[in-house]
Amino acid sequence: MCYHSFIMITQGKKFDKETIAKIQEIIHNHPDISRSKLSKKVCELLDWKNPTGDYKAMSCRKSLNDLDKAKLIELPVCKKTYAFQKQRQPAENPPKETAQFCGSLSELGDIDIVLLGSPKSIQYGHWRDLLDACHPLKSGPLCGSQLRYLVTSEKGVLGGLSYSSAAFCLRSRQEFIGWTKEARDINRKLVVSNSRFLIAPTVEVPNLASHVLAKAESRLLGDWEERYGVVPALLETFVIKEKHDASCYKACGWIEIGATAGRGRQDRKNKHDKEVKRVLVKPLQPDWRERLCRCADGKINIHRPEKKEPQDWVEEELEGLDLGDKRREERAQKLVRQFAAKPLSPIPLACENDAGLQGAYRFIHHEDITMEKILDPHRESSIRRATREDVVLCVQDTSSLNYTHLKTSEGFGPIGETQTKTHGLILHDTLMLNEDGVPLGLLDVQCWGRSEEARDKNTLKSVPIEEKESCKWIESYKKACQAQRQHPETRFISVGDRESDIFELFSYALEKDNSAGLLVRAEKSRNRRTVGGTKLWEILRDEEVKGILDVKVPARASQPAQEVLTELRFKKVQLTPPKHLPNLPPITVWAVYICEKDCDPGDGLEWMLLTTEATETVEEALLRSEQYGVRWCIEVFHRTLKSGCRMEDRQFQTADRIKTCLALDIIVAWRVYYLTQLGREVPDVPATVFFTEDEWRALVTFISKEPVSEDAQEPTLREAMEMVASLGGHQKRNGNPGTETMWRGIQRLSDITATIQIMMQSGNGT
Repeated sequence: MCYHSFIMITQGKKFDKETIAKIQEIIHNHPDISRSKLSKKVCELLDWKNPTGDYKAMSCRKSLNDLDKAKLIELPVCKKTYAFQKQRQPAENPPKETAQFCGSLSELGDIDIVLLGSPKSIQYGHWRDLLDACHPLKSGPLCGSQLRYLVTSEKGVLGGLSYSSAAFCLRSRQEFIGWTKEARDINRKLVVSNSRFLIAPTVEVPNLASHVLAKAESRLLGDWEERYGVVPALLETFVIKEKHDASCYKACGWIEIGATAGRGRQDRKNKHDKEVKRVLVKPLQPDWRERLCRCADGKINIHRPEKKEPQDWVEEELEGLDLGDKRREERAQKLVRQFAAKPLSPIPLACENDAGLQGAYRFIHHEDITMEKILDPHRESSIRRATREDVVLCVQDTSSLNYTHLKTSEGFGPIGETQTKTHGLILHDTLMLNEDGVPLGLLDVQCWGRSEEARDKNTLKSVPIEEKESCKWIESYKKACQAQRQHPETRFISVGDRESDIFELFSYALEKDNSAGLLVRAEKSRNRRTVGGTKLWEILRDEEVKGILDVKVPARASQPAQEVLTELRFKKVQLTPPKHLPNLPPITVWAVYICEKDCDPGDGLEWMLLTTEATETVEEALLRSEQYGVRWCIEVFHRTLKSGCRMEDRQFQTADRIKTCLALDIIVAWRVYYLTQLGREVPDVPATVFFTEDEWRALVTFISKEPVSEDAQEPTLREAMEMVASLGGHQKRNGNPGTETMWRGIQRLSDITATIQIMMQSGNGT
């Protein structure tokens, strides 16, 4: 609805001063006229019809209400109440006709997609009751034009769908189609929304959802044209981002084009309080874009703005960031740049001036800006990097962040042992790495303040895993499975330490199709037993030694790095569930046992690895050992986050604000670690893959103590990395630089670059 002088435009119709006067005259001359008859007369007056030739009475009713609210007319009192206006109690249970079936698609028999008519029909009642009982949005209301379908077979009711008018304005759809505002106003009727889709939870049939979608789409074109006189050109739908991966839609050729802003149709105050949803579309006609972009004069105006090249790694990493306001998105990018330039500095020193500092605080304290929103684009960028690899190791680990020094405890919880009085946050994240240990980015980040009740539950075997912190391993593993389904050409393997040796995790992994791999170090105290009663450790110790290998053990606080000569054994085993999980079936996994040579059991290095990845040869067993060895990288990442980014020194007084800041620090910590490892893997690439031209010139100038000529050749990444590390105190004789010297050097480089830039601008440089 919009205004221009004395004209009002509502429901796509223009009402000028003369038209409004005629409507008011009809009301004045017929004081007892009903609103339905009034809308019919107005439709006649304006010749307002749909493509089938019927008057658009409902759209007219809405326009009249808008005119009444704007006090441009005075509608007669509404005297009649209709059945659809009465509050109906939604059904709590699906109809008794709902099928209960588990099997294959062929066993299900013929599937019918039934178009529903009258709301009084029996099948309409089945559709409504099924969706009210089982769909999160229930059966309605639906907006605008709409069709409903019931899915049935000889087994009973299988599910339901509906199609309705498309969303009015959607940024990702606008960018995908490239239509102008005029074309959108004219042709939005050619876009149809799949507003509801449900397969009954009592029906478990692989590939049923995609099969039903395809059948429904095949008849939608004719049904929609018959009822509304329009042939749809494009379908759209929305899927809750955190709950569903939209695999059934993608299997039918739907395209994911972005995400919603979390607003919904009625969010006029920009609260952004709805769940963020994936936006998917499916073209229905070969010339769909031309049809959607055709203006009133018949010309096709496709507006496809050229995609700008990112100016730096921050803009590239945060591509697609959606915080509801372009200024917030620009502020997020600026803060990441500032934090990356001075990772050791507190926020007041990292920001350029008082105005920048105030902007940073406003950003971090904004209630609509969350950790999840900031990290979403980084996660997508990380997955894009991961898909260039054949194998990606998704390493999970848990760390605690200590904020006992803060006076407040809002949103924080106890950390450490029960007897301690420390409080803070629990961070459980998943870092994706290639097999050489190069960090590709974060796949999942979970962060929360633990309650005393939750800490007590963690020790109780009778509590379901869904109510315990241990569920963090399963939730993160699900993210790896989503990535695996979306990118089957890359093998994703979830890796965890002994804390992740949870029977439910393996049980979940083995029951799902197309799942990511799982590689976990077994916890000896859990006393796993094989079918038959023999203990897992005893069986593997009795196995023949299959190989001898050197294992590099990273340095720890109490011991230096070392190489240990070990014996290798492996075997396919079937493990029984623990006593507190009697309803779960046994699981079949491969066990890889690595123990220090010439040591008694229990002494020296001893690893028992459990994996869902086939391990039938010595080479595969050695590979599992090497893959698990990459797990130590996430501990380096956590050390970079705490020591390099000084995350635990942040002074925000609530957990939500700490988490917002943590999201920025996580991106910076990953980037510093990424540079460190990238310089070792691809040392000969140009330095500009990481550093700007000003940075490498300033770096070379400072190190060489000589000005750099305009035509000077830039250094390699390895050379630049070593120079930066030297600024941080690294000496070549100590081997490869680590993350600590790198982030110290990066901080110094930031000041050096700024100084040289100032000198150049003032004419004191060459």
